[in-house]
Parts: sequence; structure tokens; C-alpha cells
Amino acid sequence: MKEFIHIIHSDFTRNVGKTHDWWEYRLKILENYTIQSLRNQTNKNFHYVIYLKQCFPEDLVSDLENILERSDLKHSIIYYDKEGDLEKRIRTEIGEAKYIYETRIDSDDLYHKEVVEEIQKHEFSWRRALIYQSGYCYDCINKKMRHHFMSCPPFLTIMYPYEIYLNFDKAVEYRNSPGGHDTIIRNMNPVILSDDRYIVLFHDQNNRSRYTERTEHKFRTIPETEHENILKDFNINSNIYFEKIK
Repeated sequence: MKEFIHIIHSDFTRNVGKTHDWWEYRLKILENYTIQSLRNQTNKNFHYVIYLKQCFPEDLVSDLENILERSDLKHSIIYYDKEGDLEKRIRTEIGEAKYIYETRIDSDDLYHKEVVEEIQKHEFSWRRALIYQSGYCYDCINKKMRHHFMSCPPFLTIMYPYEIYLNFDKAVEYRNSPGGHDTIIRNMNPVILSDDRYIVLFHDQNNRSRYTERTEHKFRTIPETEHENILKDFNINSNIYFEKIK
């Protein structure tokens, strides 16, 4: 039996009630930004999971499946509001192990190419959370970039015993994070990982946030002359939005 399985997951149906055009747009963002950063990983020993609710437009499921097939990533689509789907698909499509490392990535954000390698250097520890606090914000339309910092952003990994992960109620109890991802750093055993390992992407249809300039040291603006070198480590460039999304 394997020691651990590493799952990187995106919850693609957090934004219930959006239009069909909105979903099509977000699929383009997912393919050309988030998935590109995962394809760029130096360590490919992970399984990419898209979590869906059954409200996701049925006619777009095949589009999502095709995107995942083109990525060449090991992948699964799991309906977390469909009884038994999570346990069944993980056991049959991903396999069994002692532990599961689950890394979160929102479906319009990006990880640096060394993220998987760094995460997997850490051995399992009970209720251990690995957290990336420092990264970048990138406005891909106006081509603006700045550093970013949060004490507990959604760029984190939680180490689960395998059977606990497969049981929704037990997994919630294990995390003990009633306030969401920002409580993980208080309620679990955190390890702070390297700086500059994620990008929060700002684009035309962000759900909740907009790019704003900040003056604090940890939010300093990055000159445009430095953008391409940074973006290269995430497997994107500054022209993707206008070439493939707009």
C-alpha cells in the first residue's frame, strides 16, 4: 500500500446560480491558467480532482472532461453532493494509501512549478496543515502584478488519514475549521511553506474580488519588466487572456 496519495482539488461549483456563458468563460480560465500551472509541476505524482455539485450544467460536463483529457494530468470528477460518489471514485480511480494529502487550488488561480515537490517533502503528521502565505496577485487584463500576503489564504494542504478523508463528517471534524480556510492556521498544526508560490488571478469575471494597489511592504507592486520571468514559473505568459479567453 502506498504511504500517501496527493490530491490537488478545485471546487468548481462554489458559484451556484451563474449563467451558462459564465461557466463557459470559467472553463477557459481553468484550462489556460490553473491547469497550465499544474501541468508545469516538476513532480507529477498527484491526482487532480474537480469537485462538482449536480447543479453544474449537464451539457458542459463533456467540455470539462475534454479539458481534463487534454491536460494529460491524472484526474477525476467527483460529485460531492451525490451520495457515495467521493468514496467510490477515490477507491476505484485513485487507489488506497495510508494517508491523503489534499491541496486546494481555486479554479482561476495558479501554483508555482515547485509546489508539489515541496509539499511531498513533509511526512504525515496528525492534523497537519501546510500553508503558503506569500504569493502574487496578477491582473491579466491590465497586466499589473503585486506581492500578496495572508496569514491563511486558500493555498494550503491538509494531511488526512485515508479513511477519515473518505467520510465527509469525520473530515469536517478532523479539520475543526467552522470559519472556513482562514481558521485552519489556528485550529490545526500549521507549517508555513516558501514565499512566492501562488498567483491570485484577477480577470474580467472574478466572483468576489478586484485588483487593488497596496502600499504595505508585503503588497508591493512589481514592475512590468519582471512579469514574464515570474509568469514563466507558472507556465503562462502575459498574452494568454487576449489570445485564448477574451
